[in-house]
Amino acid sequence: MMLERDRTLQVLRDTVGRLPDVASAVEKATSAEGRWTPEYWETLSDVLGVNAVDRPLTLNEAMRLAAFVVCVDVISQDISKVRMILKRRVKNGAEEVLPKEHWVARLLATEPNSHHTWVEFFEMVLIHLSTLRTAFIVKRGVNRQGEAAELVPVIPGRVQIDVNSDRSDFVYRIFATTEHEAVLLGGTSFTLRSDQMIHLRGRMFDGLNGFSTLAAGAKALGLSQEVVDYETRLFRSDAQTRGVFEMREGSDQEGLSEQAFIRLKQQLAEGMHNLRRIGKPLVLEGGLTFKGISMTADQAEVEAAWKAAVIDTCRLFRMPPHKAMHLDAVKYENLEAMERSYVSDTLIPYCIRIEQRFARTLLTEDERLDYSLEFDREALLLSDPEKLAAVMKVGLGHGALMLNEYRRRVGLNALPGKAGDVRLVPSTFNVVDNAGKVVIAAGGKQPGQAEAPDESEGDQKPPGKGANPHLRVVGEEN
Repeated sequence: MMLERDRTLQVLRDTVGRLPDVASAVEKATSAEGRWTPEYWETLSDVLGVNAVDRPLTLNEAMRLAAFVVCVDVISQDISKVRMILKRRVKNGAEEVLPKEHWVARLLATEPNSHHTWVEFFEMVLIHLSTLRTAFIVKRGVNRQGEAAELVPVIPGRVQIDVNSDRSDFVYRIFATTEHEAVLLGGTSFTLRSDQMIHLRGRMFDGLNGFSTLAAGAKALGLSQEVVDYETRLFRSDAQTRGVFEMREGSDQEGLSEQAFIRLKQQLAEGMHNLRRIGKPLVLEGGLTFKGISMTADQAEVEAAWKAAVIDTCRLFRMPPHKAMHLDAVKYENLEAMERSYVSDTLIPYCIRIEQRFARTLLTEDERLDYSLEFDREALLLSDPEKLAAVMKVGLGHGALMLNEYRRRVGLNALPGKAGDVRLVPSTFNVVDNAGKVVIAAGGKQPGQAEAPDESEGDQKPPGKGANPHLRVVGEEN
């Protein structure tokens, strides 16, 4: 690694000439162990005078942009709050696997490792995946059966991908640069086989590495940085009016004396500070007047430039602007459609990418025929409590859910005994079995039962307490 640094330094000297700060920049960009730090291009571009728009922002720089960090937070938090489930394929669909039935289900029911919860784990993974389009997860404590004791996320900059000696597969070399990373990873440097690493990637060109969002959106993010810097420079001076000093017409003085000029400089140094704090004005002498220079129309359009920068940042993540708190042109009529588009076009692709890679790495080929990993789609799609309640009500009223299933989904305990193992079926529906045979006909009659004669209004018995003439209770034995 030191040879690489020396070669880079020599190339810089040959191409850009003898710059005295190049050597110090390379030294600054190299850690004590001889590895490049993430701030390498930041320090080197400052020496070479490269503008920020002409190079990708570092992750630290991009995370200081409000729209960028909001998009990253929204994606990572919306997915990490949803639990991943191991499901078993059955004849009529899929059922959740209990923690004691499979080691992956047990891992998902507890925690990924001794330092993270699942929310923290997936949030870190999705920050890497959404910004760098690459994420690495180490399988630690793998036994002879291939079962991992822990899953540990790794910063992508700490992983180097190589090929093995016979060029049949990839190997992953990991270098911990701090003592904290060494504790998390269980060592300072080691090499892993491909089956010991979960490698998530997206936007691939070479079939191996993901193309970073920072690089893909370098122009847009660089312009966003320029807008923020301009706003900072503008408001750092309290948006004070700029101007020049002029001699009043008709003044008999040709210019300021040296003493008057020195006093003016002192007043400017002290008076501008007082003007910012307590509004104390300047006292001009010698026939001087102040002529303000107003901002041009283009310079005053900071808000329009900022809005355009927010929209461009949201486009990089396929994020509806309202999720980044940019509420222009957002109406109640189109809000629901935008939410559905956000889930289906933004969140679901991330979920599928993670689910398939986890299944490929954590399950054997034979197990993948019977099991699958899936984020809770219902929690993703029905994040609105009112919408969830409406769906549950329809399912309960049409017999799709038993009472205990409904109570479990709304956070209530099951009814004692088998009181909750019943369904509410509309009285106008026929209840049929799997073979299509009518078990209970519409109106509550048994198959073959004769039509009951109509009773006069005076002879009808009042319905029981709490009875609903439009619903009837159907048990499992029916």
